[in-house]
Amino acid sequence: MSTIYRAVFSTDDSHLITSTRHLFGEWLSRKGINVDVPDSGRAECTDLTCYVEAIHAEDAEVRALRLRLDEEVTGQRWSTIVTTMIGPNEGWVWIDLERVSDDVYGPPPIIAPPGIVRSFISASTSQAGSTVLHGEYREIDEDRIDELIRELLDPERGVPIVVASRDMADPAAASVRAGALASALVGIANVWALKGTATSAFSKAL
Repeated sequence: MSTIYRAVFSTDDSHLITSTRHLFGEWLSRKGINVDVPDSGRAECTDLTCYVEAIHAEDAEVRALRLRLDEEVTGQRWSTIVTTMIGPNEGWVWIDLERVSDDVYGPPPIIAPPGIVRSFISASTSQAGSTVLHGEYREIDEDRIDELIRELLDPERGVPIVVASRDMADPAAASVRAGALASALVGIANVWALKGTATSAFSKAL
């Protein structure tokens, strides 16, 4: 089993355990998987090619929930594991994507973050360190360059920052690249796109 994606971040959702079950169920529906999220234990999908497992724990003021989806696809097993924990002051989300293949010499997989990552980020304020995570890229011109500089130079920043600069031959290229990067890096990096004269302003500011 290889872990090929991992995102860990905090959240201000005070109903995190309930929200986790709701978001997980919505995500399954979007994937076309017909199975109810169990309160505990394991539930088979209707076509028997996957199953969902739920484990929960509670100790004093801390509650935790782990939901797992295992999918069997042509000699491969993909596992999405969502673990959430909430205490008196904050909640945490940990999402892993794992894969095992029958063909150890086969081509590498096409890796994409699980869609449920964006669901969590959209549903509440999610942070890695002091950095607020965004599910989409942010496009800015020179008037807003200070926002990017503050996030980039924050000593408590918890994720990489990716910046797509303007292509003089194709003004739309930065946004296209930023959109692709944001989809590939959601939960583990923030992405910005520079437009207008923001590239020059960014260089001068740094």
